[in-house]
Amino acid sequence: MADTLYIVNLKHYRNAVGRSFRSFMESMGRFRHVENVVFAIPHVNFPDAHAMDGFRFFAQDIDPPSGFGAYTGSVSMDVAMEYGISGTLLNHSERRVSDERIASVVQRAASLSFDVVLCARDAEEVRRFSSLNCRYIAYEPPPELIGGNISVSTARPEVIRQAVEIARASGKSLLVGAGIKSRGDVEKSIDLGASGILVASGVVLANSPPDALSSLIV
Repeated sequence: MADTLYIVNLKHYRNAVGRSFRSFMESMGRFRHVENVVFAIPHVNFPDAHAMDGFRFFAQDIDPPSGFGAYTGSVSMDVAMEYGISGTLLNHSERRVSDERIASVVQRAASLSFDVVLCARDAEEVRRFSSLNCRYIAYEPPPELIGGNISVSTARPEVIRQAVEIARASGKSLLVGAGIKSRGDVEKSIDLGASGILVASGVVLANSPPDALSSLIV
């Protein structure tokens, strides 16, 4: 489906970030100008991303300070946007943050039309986050499935269905993370009502990352 969102999180995999970033992204050239494919990248590769036309990039995380100023060590949305970064993951299972930080980032992002994919680990968080002014919630339960070989849509379809219902009630789009490896995993997630997927190792660590991503797109 053309409107299904695919977010590829490069995480901190050696073959995809740092000095490897350019060659990795060049290998993904078939996804240039494909609006529903997004690559989540580390801050260090923002300048490289800015030099690569046609790809859509999100930050893997972002800091809440507004604008520019005395924010040592921070990476603000304002800086990210200067490099063409149009959104961010937030509260990923590997980088959990406080509710106060989430609220601050989401509020600032809404004022800048900067997309936030807010990660939730259970139905209670999906319900709580659905009240915030962000477009996407990514559901990635349970923790042991992150980077695993069983997709959450296969192992726990009932929790995906419940999360979709909660998110939709507040006008949010739900993405599915955790163990997405095959086209079947994607199709099942969509059948359960998801609007897209969040994938990492299943693409980035594949023998052929471009072919792996192509195989997921329905």
